[in-house]
Amino acid sequence: MIKLSIIVTIYNLENCIKKCLDSLIKQQNQEIEIICVNDGSTDSSKEILEEYELKDSRIKIINKKNGGISSARNVGLQYSKGRYILFVDGDDYIDDITSDKLISIVEQNEADTFFMGYYRQWFDGAINKIYPKLNKSIIYEEDIKKLLIPSIVGISFEKLYDWFSGESLTSNNEFPSVWRFLYSRNIIQKNKIKFNENVITGEDILFNLEYLHYAKRVCILRECFYYYVERFGSLTQSYDKKQKFYESKLKLLIEREKLTKKLYNKEKIDYSSLYQGTIILSTVQIALVLSECKISLLKQNYSLYKKYLNIYLVRECYEKINLLYAPIKYKIPLFLCKYNLGFMLFFTCYLLNRLKIYIYPE
Repeated sequence: MIKLSIIVTIYNLENCIKKCLDSLIKQQNQEIEIICVNDGSTDSSKEILEEYELKDSRIKIINKKNGGISSARNVGLQYSKGRYILFVDGDDYIDDITSDKLISIVEQNEADTFFMGYYRQWFDGAINKIYPKLNKSIIYEEDIKKLLIPSIVGISFEKLYDWFSGESLTSNNEFPSVWRFLYSRNIIQKNKIKFNENVITGEDILFNLEYLHYAKRVCILRECFYYYVERFGSLTQSYDKKQKFYESKLKLLIEREKLTKKLYNKEKIDYSSLYQGTIILSTVQIALVLSECKISLLKQNYSLYKKYLNIYLVRECYEKINLLYAPIKYKIPLFLCKYNLGFMLFFTCYLLNRLKIYIYPE
């Protein structure tokens, strides 16, 4: 019987996949399967996977055309047979005792889901332990919806107003990556939950929102098993990446709203208020990113920004927000957006970028 399916996604990771695979084959438990989804790699990743497949019969390789991480994870889910699912990104790795410890914890607790801490490995090799912020060991449906889901979905108006008053914006928010969870394959199959292949970033947020909506009992583990490795690279440094950054925000906005309506139509629970502050902040963030460009691209990038600012979901949030207690440096840009004067914000951001004056966090 397979108790745990470990789904690993790989795309052009020849320089780091061996460390990941070494950590997986060191797992002593024989009741696991290691599903490696090669998402159309063009480097030597495929050959490395085949080398490790000969070393360990628990490894199963699935080769597919490149379709992105959501597509790769969905394929992994299709082939999985374990009672529980653990996702691993191919450039990260796990502790040597992870599978044994997790299966032991599963057998001791009648929970359908487990939420864990993780190790964050920085560029210089330094490692921090990040624990869940919830101080409960087990949470049920009411607290899942009141505490855990709000911590991973986004920034609400309430959190935004607290930030205006001097509190940390993300003090109660959790890093929402799927590798922090141990999922019930039964819940995933029963409710036909899949990763959204239309989004560029934010797929973890959407998957977790839908999954946790159906979860009944979540065990909070104040232990770390997973090593999340920071990599160099940014989504906003070149023109193409700025376009992709814009598209990622736009698609996440649209798909999150679709999912919210889908869940509301099923059980009349509305999650939209949990991320309205995120939408507000995204308007300043996008202005900063798109306005950092050559003057020849200014008109084109402003057109994109104007399009985003006029989306009905964005306008709806600005109709609801109260800026009375916002600090002046945020009140001004948000006021300009609220009253559809985004062009003033965009060209102000352009000047700030040209002068290398950074007063707003990206």
